[in-house]
Amino acid sequence: MGEDGPDPDSTAGIGDFLAQILGEPHPAVSRARSIFDSSMASLIAKVRSQRVEDAYELTHLIFEHPQNSMYKTGDEKVMTLLKALVEAQRTDGGWLTFYSGGKSDVSISVYSLQVLVSHGVIDKSILQSMFDSASKDQSF
Repeated sequence: MGEDGPDPDSTAGIGDFLAQILGEPHPAVSRARSIFDSSMASLIAKVRSQRVEDAYELTHLIFEHPQNSMYKTGDEKVMTLLKALVEAQRTDGGWLTFYSGGKSDVSISVYSLQVLVSHGVIDKSILQSMFDSASKDQSF
């Protein structure tokens, strides 16, 4: 636990890992799920009441895995966050995060694309076409 309580994104990842090792009914997994559910509910409430532009905030609970011990593929809350992530994409094609000084950040942009592809929001063939087109324009 951190100084301000459990870290939600660490808890989600650790909870998923513990579920694989200890099994779903273990008390540690139940505690992690409770923290995850509470954090997810707060984030969903925020997304429904205001535009969230920070890609880290929108992805830190769902990661690039479409299913894990904290949620299942197609989970309505996860889909809400994915929709908000698409809406947060900037006009330059990237995403920003709390440490990027109001500018799009390459690493969070790549991670956002990973999340969107892995959850089936974007087909990877679209990205391949974009990279192919860009490589013709550039000397990669």
